[in-house]
Amino acid sequence: MLSSGDAYKFLRHGSLEVPRKFRNVERFLVDRDISKAAKPLRLLGLDVSVESPEEREERPEAALGLRIARVPVVTRAAREARVLVSASKRLVNRADAALAYFIDAREFELSLAKLCIDLAVDLGPERFFTRCVKCNGLVLPLASNEKEQDRATAFGAPANGIPLFTCTLCGQIYWFSHDLGSASARARLQVENLVNLVEELKRATPSDAAELGEGVPTESRPDKAEAFSSARFLRDGGGRLEHPWSLRSAFEDVEEDGAVSNSKYGFHGCIDYIWLSPEFRPSRRLRLPKVADFEKEPGKPLPSMVSSTWPSDHWPLAVDLVLS
Repeated sequence: MLSSGDAYKFLRHGSLEVPRKFRNVERFLVDRDISKAAKPLRLLGLDVSVESPEEREERPEAALGLRIARVPVVTRAAREARVLVSASKRLVNRADAALAYFIDAREFELSLAKLCIDLAVDLGPERFFTRCVKCNGLVLPLASNEKEQDRATAFGAPANGIPLFTCTLCGQIYWFSHDLGSASARARLQVENLVNLVEELKRATPSDAAELGEGVPTESRPDKAEAFSSARFLRDGGGRLEHPWSLRSAFEDVEEDGAVSNSKYGFHGCIDYIWLSPEFRPSRRLRLPKVADFEKEPGKPLPSMVSSTWPSDHWPLAVDLVLS
């Protein structure tokens, strides 16, 4: 019996709670074709890896291959618990890409801002500029010893006493400059523009309560309630999912009484349904068999209903309906 499954609960009871997957995401793996997305995300202080040239080379180009063949970047994203960020819908929609996010390369900045909102990225200023834009290593204040100061001088760092920073992985030296044409000024502007765009999008998106019409019964606005419930669910990667219909199964009175709609490999249970809204009621229906109907001897059901006389492992469901 599968009547306790999530899909059944959702359809029968109108709501379902699913643990959120995409909340406060901090670890990403960027598709090499949009590797430029790594820099702004790293500037925000996020842990962002990029698909390697070797991984990109192994990625199949054909549509069929991209759907079914093993793809290294997808495998690594799962192994390292990173959200895969890609401009390829086929890549994002793969069944094994459990955590994946689509970036529209035609609206790059807007897509990055939406990513920050959809994945609830922490935009705390204290974490900005704490990742190396070149290698993703952590950026920390440079030690004040002579060896490190000499290394900074070799990098071309100014010797005017301004704070210096270094990547703990590749050794890149960083400092902030007031020169509007400097790399640090451009980085600050990029972060500022992205954060401002995120805030603009948030202000432009009405709150769920206001958009749904606070104080208005859900049943009087079913389409809008459903739309925003599903939008929140997709945005959060889980949470509460709701639908506005009052549904019941046409066979619910026999489902818990051993009714069988599928039988194979030793499984016998009801996994097929006809869902009815309140204005419909069944007048007649095709009888569903029970486990006992497949017993060759008491207590020993057959491994499957498939036989020389019945070619399918599913039993048909049929109902005559009356519209109230």
